[in-house]
Amino acid sequence: MNATPPSSWPNSWPNSSFTNAVQAIHIPSGTRFGRLTVIERGPNIGSNRSMLVRCDCGTEKIVQARYLREEKIKSCGCLRTAQDTYGHRRSDHPFYQIWKNMHARCNNRSHSGYAGCGALGVRVCERWHTFEAFIQDMGPRPPRTVLCRMDELKDYTPENTRWLTAMQKRAIHGAKFR
Repeated sequence: MNATPPSSWPNSWPNSSFTNAVQAIHIPSGTRFGRLTVIERGPNIGSNRSMLVRCDCGTEKIVQARYLREEKIKSCGCLRTAQDTYGHRRSDHPFYQIWKNMHARCNNRSHSGYAGCGALGVRVCERWHTFEAFIQDMGPRPPRTVLCRMDELKDYTPENTRWLTAMQKRAIHGAKFR
């Protein structure tokens, strides 16, 4: 898409003040846009200023500064990939019900698992109040496993929570299985 200045502008394109205004976009290092953090100014792309950015997933990419300002880009592409894989709703993700039940066991007195979690003072760590952090920390779920706290008297945290098979869980916690 070639941008042109309004016809009312007296200067000729491409040396007009319109071009200078596009290039004058300045974004300081450290500024965040969605999952992207600006690292430094990148090379111009045509007559457009670009920025080197780092995504929360670790990928570095050069993007046009105006796309950041206009909020047309929010990640390196990993956000779109996650949405394409699981749809635009969290409930489409295979871990969502597990995450939701974990919270219910700790907070909902009418949940069948509340007696073994919430009633004992077990809570979900603050980081896992966001679904995305839970997915990131737990990694892929091996087949035929359940979410398990290694020490059942401690909170749901990345350090205390694992995917275990029923046999592994029984070996750690004895015959009781919930």
